[in-house]
Amino acid sequence: MDRVETELVRVIHTRLRTAPELSSRITELNLDSIKTADFLRALEDEFDVTFDQDVFEVETVADLAAYIRALRAEHSEQV
Repeated sequence: MDRVETELVRVIHTRLRTAPELSSRITELNLDSIKTADFLRALEDEFDVTFDQDVFEVETVADLAAYIRALRAEHSEQV
Protein backbone atom coordinates (compact mmCIF):
# COMPACT_ATOMS: atom_id res chain seq x y z
CA MET A 1 0.00 0.00 0.00
CA ASP A 2 1.15 3.53 -0.70
CA ARG A 3 0.86 6.40 1.78
CA VAL A 4 -2.57 7.58 0.55
CA GLU A 5 -4.01 4.06 0.76
CA THR A 6 -2.54 3.52 4.23
CA GLU A 7 -3.89 6.83 5.52
CA LEU A 8 -7.28 6.28 3.90
CA VAL A 9 -7.65 2.86 5.52
CA ARG A 10 -6.57 4.38 8.86
CA VAL A 11 -9.14 7.19 8.60
CA ILE A 12 -11.90 4.75 7.66
CA HIS A 13 -10.95 2.48 10.56
CA THR A 14 -10.79 5.37 13.03
CA ARG A 15 -13.93 7.24 11.93
CA LEU A 16 -16.16 4.35 10.90
CA ARG A 17 -14.89 1.60 13.21
CA THR A 18 -14.39 -0.83 10.36
CA ALA A 19 -11.26 -2.30 8.79
CA PRO A 20 -11.75 -2.13 5.02
CA GLU A 21 -9.73 -3.84 2.33
CA LEU A 22 -8.72 -1.80 -0.69
CA SER A 23 -11.18 -3.89 -2.68
CA SER A 24 -14.03 -3.04 -0.28
CA ARG A 25 -16.90 -1.28 -1.97
CA ILE A 26 -17.78 2.16 -0.62
CA THR A 27 -21.39 0.99 -0.24
CA GLU A 28 -20.15 -1.65 2.23
CA LEU A 29 -19.22 1.16 4.62
CA ASN A 30 -22.96 1.63 5.32
CA LEU A 31 -22.93 5.42 5.32
CA ASP A 32 -26.17 7.36 5.38
CA SER A 33 -26.21 10.87 3.91
CA ILE A 34 -25.11 12.61 7.12
CA LYS A 35 -22.30 10.15 7.78
CA THR A 36 -21.21 10.46 4.15
CA ALA A 37 -20.97 14.24 4.43
CA ASP A 38 -19.00 14.01 7.70
CA PHE A 39 -16.73 11.32 6.28
CA LEU A 40 -15.98 13.30 3.11
CA ARG A 41 -15.21 16.45 5.13
CA ALA A 42 -12.82 14.45 7.30
CA LEU A 43 -11.07 13.11 4.19
CA GLU A 44 -10.84 16.60 2.70
CA ASP A 45 -9.19 17.82 5.91
CA GLU A 46 -6.89 14.81 6.18
CA PHE A 47 -5.66 14.93 2.60
CA ASP A 48 -5.96 18.69 2.00
CA VAL A 49 -8.21 18.26 -1.04
CA THR A 50 -11.65 19.45 -2.09
CA PHE A 51 -14.00 16.86 -3.55
CA ASP A 52 -16.39 17.57 -6.37
CA GLN A 53 -19.35 15.49 -7.56
CA ASP A 54 -16.98 12.95 -9.14
CA VAL A 55 -16.31 11.54 -5.68
CA PHE A 56 -19.72 9.86 -5.81
CA GLU A 57 -18.60 7.79 -8.81
CA VAL A 58 -15.87 5.90 -6.93
CA GLU A 59 -16.78 2.33 -6.17
CA THR A 60 -14.03 0.92 -3.96
CA VAL A 61 -11.61 2.10 -1.31
CA ALA A 62 -8.81 1.70 -3.88
CA ASP A 63 -10.76 3.91 -6.31
CA LEU A 64 -11.15 6.54 -3.60
CA ALA A 65 -7.40 6.45 -2.92
CA ALA A 66 -6.71 6.90 -6.65
CA TYR A 67 -9.18 9.80 -6.76
CA ILE A 68 -7.44 11.48 -3.82
CA ARG A 69 -4.02 10.97 -5.45
CA ALA A 70 -5.32 12.54 -8.67
CA LEU A 71 -6.71 15.57 -6.80
CA ARG A 72 -3.45 16.05 -4.95
CA ALA A 73 -1.45 15.82 -8.18
CA GLU A 74 -3.78 18.31 -9.85
CA HIS A 75 -3.44 20.68 -6.91
CA SER A 76 0.37 20.47 -6.89
CA GLU A 77 0.45 21.26 -10.63
CA GLN A 78 -1.62 24.40 -10.05
CA VAL A 79 0.67 25.73 -7.32
